[in-house]
Amino acid sequence: MSEYISEKPSEPAIEPDPYAVANGYIIPDAEEKAAEPAASAVSDDAGYAGSDGSYGADENYAYAGGGGNYGGGDGGYGNYGESPYGQPEHTFRKREKTPMQITKKAFVAILILCMLATSLLTMGGVALMGNYFYKPATDATNYTLTKSDETLSYKSIINKVDDTVVSITTEAVATDSWMRNYVTQGAGSGVIIQEDGYILTCNHVIEGATKITVTLNNQKTYDAALVGADPGNDLAVLKIDAKGLTAAQYGDSKELEVGDQVIAIGNPLGELSNTATTGIISALNRTLNIDGKELSLLQTDASINPGNSGGALFNASGNLIGIVVAKSTGSDVEGLGFAIPIDKGAKIAKELIENEDKEQTQEQQQSGNESGRPIIGIQLRDLSDEEAFMYGYAQGGIYIENVTSPNARAAGLQAGDRIVSIDGTNVASSTELKAALDEHKVGDKVKLVVIRGEEEVKVTVTLSAASE
Repeated sequence: MSEYISEKPSEPAIEPDPYAVANGYIIPDAEEKAAEPAASAVSDDAGYAGSDGSYGADENYAYAGGGGNYGGGDGGYGNYGESPYGQPEHTFRKREKTPMQITKKAFVAILILCMLATSLLTMGGVALMGNYFYKPATDATNYTLTKSDETLSYKSIINKVDDTVVSITTEAVATDSWMRNYVTQGAGSGVIIQEDGYILTCNHVIEGATKITVTLNNQKTYDAALVGADPGNDLAVLKIDAKGLTAAQYGDSKELEVGDQVIAIGNPLGELSNTATTGIISALNRTLNIDGKELSLLQTDASINPGNSGGALFNASGNLIGIVVAKSTGSDVEGLGFAIPIDKGAKIAKELIENEDKEQTQEQQQSGNESGRPIIGIQLRDLSDEEAFMYGYAQGGIYIENVTSPNARAAGLQAGDRIVSIDGTNVASSTELKAALDEHKVGDKVKLVVIRGEEEVKVTVTLSAASE
């Protein structure tokens, strides 16, 4: 609503009329009124307009003074009667509104603030998107396998991966025949799989150790804690208190072919840290019995020596494709080294890290209880045809020696059953059966076909954890 100012004869200072204020009318103050010309008398006998309107000649024609009609506090019909002149007409002028103005300095300041806010929102959005969508290939818990056809020189591979391989030394307490305790020392290698200090190695390197020390390529040493172990697959994960380490990038060992170039890096003899040797993939899926455990391994002719166990086998792109586990021994045996395929190693490392339980004792961790590796819950024995005949069976194969888990018993498995297939895939050895189980997780149901006597029996078993 527009505001108006009443122009009228000079009058003494008075209180504003609430009605005028409520309706947007502003009465000039005393000083403004004094500067304005006085209104003329209504008639010849009206008298002079005094400040109080008391000099009117006729009481019916008195001008309104302090309490009169020309802007007095109460308005009305005048002080001395009800003359129609008690409500004189007013003239009004419109008060012009001053438009809001922004100075140059204020405009520049507002512009800068808007630019800063936009930059902050952009940076925050980029960070959020990066954290949400980007998962580094070196993250073991992400289990990302990198496929690459890039071929690097040996020198380039070593420069790329040398800092990912560590040396491991261990101490353990042993007892001699006189029941006296003494400290034994061991050595091996490991591979950094996460920049925050997770290291993958072989279980036999750290098994039974009371103290584990890790030495990086820059010669910094750290005490290591055992996160978890899977003795059945001869793998273990360690943790050191370090950040910003260089982690290996997983390759895809299923894409390997015989003849592919590889490079092994480790700590041979426990004294020659980060030694690199070169070779090729000599064979795939070699079955080897190590400490009573049958493992399906990669074979290489790269030079492998004691102390290399737990070290890395890289492909021509510098990606980790295996964990060195053993070499064939013998004075006349050379060029036979073996490694656990990283497809299996990465998956087991992921499970060990995710199932880490800091409240478990070292003895419990070394038993593999925390690995969460899926099992049927049976003890197996591979029999050749000759051995099977000796035990009274018709043919060789995978036989159940003992049923150890409640789930396997509930499914109806029995000692003496010969396992023929799992989920429709025929299996001829316990190694093949174990490889099939590695594709599952605890709680999965698998379908088995077994031969019991001359009868074919189909059973469904819920897989248990290795600790059960």
